Amino acid sequence: MRTMRIGRLSVVYVVVACIAISGSCNSMAGGLAVASESETRKEVTTHLSKEPLGQILSAQRGLCIQIGYGAAATDVICANSHLVLHCLCSDGKQVEQARKHANSALASVIVERWEQQTLPHLSNLASVIVVNAPEKFERSEVLRVLSPGASAYFVDGDRFEQVTKQRPPGMGSWTHQWHDSDGGLTTDDQYIDVPTGLQWLSGPSFAMAGRKNSTQSLVSASGINFYVTQNVLENVGKPEMAQYLVARDAFNGMVLWQRPWTGTFVTGNGETNARIVAAEDRLFVAGETNIQAIEMSTGDLIGDFPLPQSPDKLAFAFGKLYVQTLDHIIAIEKNLASESWEFEASRMSGMVISDDVLLTLVSGRSSDGRFQHLLYGLDPLTGGQRFSTNTQDQLSAASVRVNFAQDGLVALQAHGSLHLYSAEDGEHLWSKETDARPGKSYVDERYVGHFYRHGLVWLLRENSPRESLGQNTWVGLDAKTGKFVRELSTKGAWPETATPAKMGCQLLIASDRYIMIPRQSTFIDFDTGEKLPFKFTRGGCGLGFVPANGLVYSHPHACGCFSEATRGFMGMHSIEPPRPGNLDENRLTKGEAYGKTELSGRSKSLWPMHRGGVERTAYAPTNLGSVDRLLWSQQIADVTETPSLRSWKLRTGNLVSPATVADDTLYVADVDRGVVKALDIRDGQTKWSYSAAARVDTSPTIYRGLCLFGSHDGYVTCLRAGDGALVWKYRAAPMDRRMLAYGSVESNWPVSGTVLVQGGLAFVAAGRAPDADGGIEVHAIDPLTGIPSWTRRVGGVGYKGVCDFLVGDNDRVFLSNIGFDVATGEHDVVQDGGQHLRGGKVGLLEASWTKHDLATRKDIQTWTAKGTSGQLLAFSPTATVAYNADTRVLECPGQNAWTQEVSAPAQLTSLAITDEHVVAAGGVDRSDVGAGGWIRIYSSVSGEEIFGAELPAEAAFDGVSISNQAILVATQDGSLHCFGVSPDAKAPNEVASQVSGR
Repeated sequence: MRTMRIGRLSVVYVVVACIAISGSCNSMAGGLAVASESETRKEVTTHLSKEPLGQILSAQRGLCIQIGYGAAATDVICANSHLVLHCLCSDGKQVEQARKHANSALASVIVERWEQQTLPHLSNLASVIVVNAPEKFERSEVLRVLSPGASAYFVDGDRFEQVTKQRPPGMGSWTHQWHDSDGGLTTDDQYIDVPTGLQWLSGPSFAMAGRKNSTQSLVSASGINFYVTQNVLENVGKPEMAQYLVARDAFNGMVLWQRPWTGTFVTGNGETNARIVAAEDRLFVAGETNIQAIEMSTGDLIGDFPLPQSPDKLAFAFGKLYVQTLDHIIAIEKNLASESWEFEASRMSGMVISDDVLLTLVSGRSSDGRFQHLLYGLDPLTGGQRFSTNTQDQLSAASVRVNFAQDGLVALQAHGSLHLYSAEDGEHLWSKETDARPGKSYVDERYVGHFYRHGLVWLLRENSPRESLGQNTWVGLDAKTGKFVRELSTKGAWPETATPAKMGCQLLIASDRYIMIPRQSTFIDFDTGEKLPFKFTRGGCGLGFVPANGLVYSHPHACGCFSEATRGFMGMHSIEPPRPGNLDENRLTKGEAYGKTELSGRSKSLWPMHRGGVERTAYAPTNLGSVDRLLWSQQIADVTETPSLRSWKLRTGNLVSPATVADDTLYVADVDRGVVKALDIRDGQTKWSYSAAARVDTSPTIYRGLCLFGSHDGYVTCLRAGDGALVWKYRAAPMDRRMLAYGSVESNWPVSGTVLVQGGLAFVAAGRAPDADGGIEVHAIDPLTGIPSWTRRVGGVGYKGVCDFLVGDNDRVFLSNIGFDVATGEHDVVQDGGQHLRGGKVGLLEASWTKHDLATRKDIQTWTAKGTSGQLLAFSPTATVAYNADTRVLECPGQNAWTQEVSAPAQLTSLAITDEHVVAAGGVDRSDVGAGGWIRIYSSVSGEEIFGAELPAEAAFDGVSISNQAILVATQDGSLHCFGVSPDAKAPNEVASQVSGR
């Protein structure tokens, strides 16, 4: 056995040499053999046919990294609809061969030319790695990227070597509602540290149903997270939402499986759900009157056990499953084949198991009418009663909770008090009162933040004042006597938010080193009391943060108090962020057209970049009065239901970008596959296409014969607009570091597709949030050479928003509320919002409000510009139009004010304006993009409808472009439609038929 240090993780790996015998794959010595250090140093390979490796790969789920092209393995991987494949090839011909597989793949496939000797991925990210070019990479580098428990396959012809990375000692799980069966809310994970950035990210960005309870559980074991949630693709836009049980890879966030949740779903105020437990090799979940055992990696049902009552809580210990109902505790064998024992009592609440005792409360009233809570201690193996203690002398509150049970102690908690008892005989040890209260009066008292750690009970003395310098104090008490031992007082400032120091309705959790405050995105150093904030996210309602697997997890929420928060399901790492980059770094790649391209004359196009021009007004100075028909439609995006496409839809992302136009050519992107296309504007036929190595989320920018766009691999690319030849690529990300985002491999610093060109320079921003992974980098680049004029890092205090595309105005460019001097890059905070277009707290690319009502609360997704606000804005020199999603009204204020109502379930998703007209487009039913869409042209003066037509699917978000007398509309079936002027006007019903295909 060989141990190596990778970052902060000690990794043990197992080497297995496999050979095909009767179609099976057997290891040496008949099983998984743990190799000695000397054995590991040898080349341990034997003959192997390709068939068994194919069988192995066909059963994999998650993220697969393939190093070098291997046709047989690539065929199998591409046919596996449960995989995301990132294929790295050093040879250009191999890149093209691998991309051919992507055209018809069921897996999500990204192929990238990669010539470096290190992998770009974060550590512990990959579910499986296939190495077809072993000499290119050190084995330690491959293992660094592999997640614990996963395997790499080193292929050499018809032989392969399997290497399995073992889970390191000290890496913790989170198997129960509140960590373990003891209910302690303290993690033993030795790798948890203050989050610095994102390991993975997935949608939806906002809680889709109940703001405080749409995700109710997160338990984690065997490298898989399990959630009880409504935040799934099947619920997008639906007025009524079902509950699901979802399994995600804990290290990369990939959805492994999901199935309907048939148990109780807690409704109300952010409670967590105790009806799910991850134990050893299976997941136990509670139905209405039954318990099911589920295979962790596949979601297959492997056992079912009926119950006399609806279960309230599950726990696993001593190889048994324990189920608490209102009147029963039932111990069931792990295989759910039989009941071990049963304890019956009326009105039971809570159940914890610690050491060799099971503890529960039986609540009621005594003969004098007072509340009475009996603490029972049971033998977990036999169910025999060890003691029963009447706690009425210490506790007479209506609601009492079992807080934790550890080291022979059990803590009971009521409103404003904590009580310690012996878990051996039920003897009362001590009681303490506290002025500390949960952040919300209606939530569970245990949210207040009392812990047992290193032999001391830590009691929160009082809540800090809700101000930036408000402080908390915990006292450390002797566990058996309650005597004061030490005090922990916080110091420093809370992060800048609308309500600093507000705890909210989330669990407070402790580790050996920290107290975690999810609502404030702050860790408290357990030794010094120092506040260690991070603002790129915050804990979701109820669950808050869950630490496990060396990462910290959060889930979608709808809080509007944080302006800088990334949102969604996520795993956060604590890797040291990169230092600000230097301009002389080797970031520039020169293409075949470099030095062979000259800037052409300026195009007369009205829409050369996203939303028309540098100010992003969605305005074109043209007259649309005679537009009367559909000229053509073209399928742009491949809409095969791959894992990444499903995840992108859950984020409410566009499948095809809106178009930009230069002369007789328009430019558009197949977003999820990262393919940029040039089309003939006359008939929509493809002139050329170019494949990037990640998503391209927005329109390319056309500038004097150049086509520029950003991609989610952290690069900005310049092509020759006439033929698509590569001029240059520039890495706008500070380094090549890849994570998994929305089911696809992306940089930790993605670049929005739209490039701003102003004053002869191209401007891009790379990043996610100002303090995620070191912040956001903004670059000014020479469009012809790819050489940057300046680079600036944005982060810390002052910035309001996440990374966004840039907006121009005269001699400045803006990233949300930060203004940059075009020539020098000097920047400052724009006071009072400014007049330029801003996209609210989550940016101009976020479309969640089109599906989820919660996304508009507290102006989270309210755009502002020139004194006007709305979810969508478009403005000409003489008029401004705004759409308000809450009122569902399209409004043109001013002297000739008018409004148009968009009646539910329809939704407006795109808006543009000309000198005389307003173009609006949307969907017929926001819960179903395939139900059809619509486009309308209104008079900007009167609001009168001049033209209308149906679309085959909902219009893409911000998906309308205008050029001369043509309107281009992208739709969520992956197609693009061109409306224009016909020689002879068609009747409205004929036009509608042409678009909808009837």
